[in-house]
Amino acid sequence: MSIAGLIIMLASVQATASTPAQPAFIVVHVAEAGSGAQISGAHVFLLAEDGRVLEEAQTDKSGEVKLKPVYRAAKPAFLFAEHEWYSISGWRWRVGAFEYCIDLVPVHSCDYTTVTVK
Repeated sequence: MSIAGLIIMLASVQATASTPAQPAFIVVHVAEAGSGAQISGAHVFLLAEDGRVLEEAQTDKSGEVKLKPVYRAAKPAFLFAEHEWYSISGWRWRVGAFEYCIDLVPVHSCDYTTVTVK
């Protein structure tokens, strides 16, 4: 191999190494705030700026879900997790992030029969 060929090869390897790769998926961990216990069956969804659901899935028994990557053109805005026994929670979408941790707070029961709506 010539010196020129070797320089071109090294330059292409260096350019490839410095270019961030698109992740195969976005990992979301959902746990209970305070205890850190994983929450299975939580509904995780990514909303666009206009409120459209771009991606959604349910967490597995380890409290984890993998979402397909979303491109900027789709205008992702918020990532939320919800479960019937917990308050909804989430994060503002961060460009370039490929892993999120969302903590849910247990819902405290209330006696809704005493609420008066006029």
